[in-house]
Amino acid sequence: MLKKTTLSIVVIIAFFSTAVGMSWAQGIKERMRSRLPAISEMKGKGLVGENNRGYLQVLPGKSAPAQIVQAENADRREIYQAIANREDTSLEVVEKHRARQNAAKAKAGHWFQNAGGQWVQR
Repeated sequence: MLKKTTLSIVVIIAFFSTAVGMSWAQGIKERMRSRLPAISEMKGKGLVGENNRGYLQVLPGKSAPAQIVQAENADRREIYQAIANREDTSLEVVEKHRARQNAAKAKAGHWFQNAGGQWVQR
């Protein structure tokens, strides 16, 4: 499953890399790939989930390494903003679209936040 998640990241980055510069996209890709094992572990332990804005979030009552979560979300925001700029839409539209994608592909046992703000475990 790690390969499938990595592939999703590669596809997202490839989508906009030509529009915003290859070295920038490569840097994000490498950072996200390096964090992926830790994020997968945190999701598997029920510490973090995908919120309804397309970002990683520490679940209520849990704790997880804030540095990893913050770094992941900063890179995601850059990606989402680049897509929004390329598609001439708002950041909010891209965030919500990505949140729906994240929820649809959540693994069994992983958490995601529905549109109403409730946390749901697949």
